[in-house]
Amino acid sequence: MKSSTILKQKVRKKIRLFLQLIKFSIILPVAFLTYAGYTVYNGKADVNLFLTCLGVFLLAGAASVLNQVIELKYDSLMVRTANRPIPSGAISKKNALIIAFLMTLTGVLVLIPVSYVCILLGIFNLLWYIGVYTLLKRKTPFAVIPGSITGAIPVLIGYAGAGGSFLAPEAVFIAVFVFIWQIPHFWLLSLIYKDDYSKAGFPTLFDFFNEKQIRWWTVAWILCACIISLCTWQYGIVKSYNTAIMVLFGNIALMTLAYQYLINKPATKGFRYLFHLINFFMVLILLSISMERFG
Repeated sequence: MKSSTILKQKVRKKIRLFLQLIKFSIILPVAFLTYAGYTVYNGKADVNLFLTCLGVFLLAGAASVLNQVIELKYDSLMVRTANRPIPSGAISKKNALIIAFLMTLTGVLVLIPVSYVCILLGIFNLLWYIGVYTLLKRKTPFAVIPGSITGAIPVLIGYAGAGGSFLAPEAVFIAVFVFIWQIPHFWLLSLIYKDDYSKAGFPTLFDFFNEKQIRWWTVAWILCACIISLCTWQYGIVKSYNTAIMVLFGNIALMTLAYQYLINKPATKGFRYLFHLINFFMVLILLSISMERFG
């Protein structure tokens, strides 16, 4: 009985390490973006939906692992990343690379029955993340702008996996919304973890702007995301009147709180709250659109 308990504890520990390694809490939303893109075109749950989301999930996990291998030196210098599996020594670089390779291979194999377009987009996204965004982070704090492409592409993969063209205006419009949303998402992180980033030698927005300017720029980007989401009704992406009203009031609430926590009473606690709020806002918009298609 005792040995059985120890075995279970070891298994749980390995699972926990694996989930930390692939950044489960980050790549799960990536799979959700794929789901949103798929269901906007094809409002039904089928095998292809599962395979498309799983394939993207695996490729995103591989990208996360490779990102940590590349940034091992810098992750070990930051408080929020020093305890990750690779910098802490819980998983070796060699084993991490093997895991990344297996996840990439499995992700591609899973997507073969879906669409070769999905495979090409998925591989492009992985290479863009580790070959462009990860490297640019060491050069400029504005790497988030090209880096945000990696969040938009899963929407296009989902749309293509459902049988649509990833260049369709509807798919591109939603991808643009996700692209815009990610920028204040990352700028809020720069406000929350500015000291951590500086400690690791990453260039930050504070190299170019003072805090007040960064807060105003973040508000501006949130406003842009709100405007894009409101246009979903005008361009027929949101079809239900009730959904349109919900989106409208969601935007009003978000902008009110953005002004409150970034301008009126700025504080790190407020930045954290707003960070979670804009993530919830994005999920709410995309979930509302996809649920309409199921109707």
